[in-house]
Amino acid sequence: MAQTVRLENGLRKLKMAPITGEGTYGEIFTVADMTQITCETSEGDVKLAAGNAIIYSKKSKGSTTGTVGFYATDEDTEAKIFGYKKNTAGNILYGMKDQKPFMALIAEFTAVNPATGVEEDGYLIFPKVSLGEMSQDISTKNENGDETFNAKSLAFTAMALDNANKTYKLKGFGDTPSSITATLFDPTSSS
Repeated sequence: MAQTVRLENGLRKLKMAPITGEGTYGEIFTVADMTQITCETSEGDVKLAAGNAIIYSKKSKGSTTGTVGFYATDEDTEAKIFGYKKNTAGNILYGMKDQKPFMALIAEFTAVNPATGVEEDGYLIFPKVSLGEMSQDISTKNENGDETFNAKSLAFTAMALDNANKTYKLKGFGDTPSSITATLFDPTSSS
């Protein structure tokens, strides 16, 4: 059964880093303040039966899909994310040949660390995501619940890295790493 995780309280910044080559990442940049994030990892289930018994059963993780909501971001950040180009007047050109790079998606939050029982800053990193197009169909209210703000949403699909662990997500507490490297996603043991 798939598990859905929805964080709303304590969300901070949405950040990204472009994947520049196999196992290498560019500089982390801030996209926007988040309003919501939802992600779901599907599970596959394979059972092979012989007679009246199951002789082989395996559960496997599938792809992770999600949506990130935020108020706004600037045009230069959008160009980094989507590979947009600008004309001589500085206007964004949306082209059929735009190449969206793969990104590492970083969601910063504040939550209670289960290991310490203390509220701490944390981060969730999806090391390789493919981004959908940005929509502008989310609305949210201010802290008093009386004013509506239009916000944007961005769909993503997270993929596993081609490492020993097939890592597709990293969750940590403390300061968000200042740079992303492939070794960040390698397990310390095979257990």
